Amino acid sequence: MWSTWKCQILAFLCIGSVLSQSDSNLDDDDLWSKVANSYTELSSNDYYYAHDVAMTWEEAVEYCAAEGSHLFILNSQQEADVVVAFMPDVSPDYFWSGFSDLAQEGTFVTLNNQTVQEAGYVNWANGEPSGYYETQEENCGAVESTGEMYDRICSAECYFICEHVTK
Repeated sequence: MWSTWKCQILAFLCIGSVLSQSDSNLDDDDLWSKVANSYTELSSNDYYYAHDVAMTWEEAVEYCAAEGSHLFILNSQQEADVVVAFMPDVSPDYFWSGFSDLAQEGTFVTLNNQTVQEAGYVNWANGEPSGYYETQEENCGAVESTGEMYDRICSAECYFICEHVTK
């Protein structure tokens, strides 16, 4: 939820968000109603928003949650095809996604507590997940504009896409 602490750490959220500090007590449905018009419906009941600011994985997770959404999670090849076509042409051309192996090294789990296999989409790039880049651990999930999955350094700043699934 929104807090003064986040405003101090992530000042741009306080300026650029349609949400205010008074929104901190809203439930996910009420938060969603405040941002829904910014999202694009790509398939039945699935809405997405590609943010044009780069953040760390944890910041992106919090940002999406503040909108009543979550980092996008691919559940099928069909969904991957639709989302990849939606991805803006940016560099680097990968986007934070809602999976990581932060809880247990080598076991990639979505923000919904499913393994990526259980979620229904596994398309690792050649050599991925690699676990390390130089001397730094790679634990946070990203999807490239090709639909291939990567593990990346969580403190790197990447673009991200929030997803909201309506009931």
